[in-house]
Amino acid sequence: FVVPPMKFAEDACGVLEACVEGGIPILLLSAGQAGATAPAAIAGAVVQAVAEVLAGLVYVNAIKPGHPAIFGTWPFVSDLRTGAMSGGSAEQAVLTAACAQMAQFYDLPGGSAAGMTDSKLPDIQSGYEKGITDVMAGLAGLNLVYESAGMHASLLGFCLESLIIDNDMLGHCLRC
Repeated sequence: FVVPPMKFAEDACGVLEACVEGGIPILLLSAGQAGATAPAAIAGAVVQAVAEVLAGLVYVNAIKPGHPAIFGTWPFVSDLRTGAMSGGSAEQAVLTAACAQMAQFYDLPGGSAAGMTDSKLPDIQSGYEKGITDVMAGLAGLNLVYESAGMHASLLGFCLESLIIDNDMLGHCLRC
């Protein structure tokens, strides 16, 4: 519900307030793009994402103290040559793991995206990128991982065959 840098979307705030009042748990989502709407340095992008999600946590607790909320940091990496998001990069895996560790530091349930790839179809590149980001997310201790099945082309594409492949891979990741 955060529009980086550090701005709450008005319509999302209305939905958040209605969900809190209705007793629905909240996923506090911040999705800055390192090098575009967040600092290019990995540490800076993590700091911004953490600050935005913690501000959201304050907002939720101002409405209803103790309401369940997920620490949903989701910073992306930019390919600075094109400006496009690079979902399958090693830096993306490191960003996800660092944000997961911050959720653990604050003793909050953490969620983030993993299992993304820059590949446009299920191939060797896809398997490597999805595998490394999913395993890093799992080993870093995330409680919730989303966008982890079927997604291709840095979230611009979807492949039904990948749902089956990714389901099998996620089963292996859960055994780590």
